[in-house]
Amino acid sequence: MEWVDRDDLSKYNLVNDFMELLQVMDQDGLTEFQYIVREDEWKVSLR
Repeated sequence: MEWVDRDDLSKYNLVNDFMELLQVMDQDGLTEFQYIVREDEWKVSLR
């Protein structure tokens, strides 16, 4: 494991939806990251 500058994240192979998860960590108004599955389609929900 290593620390990475935020500006360098695009250079790495990150998990799907990592940038959305990062939003939840950064924005005071967001507290939840979850996947909602409907008819075999996975959608990200941020709250």
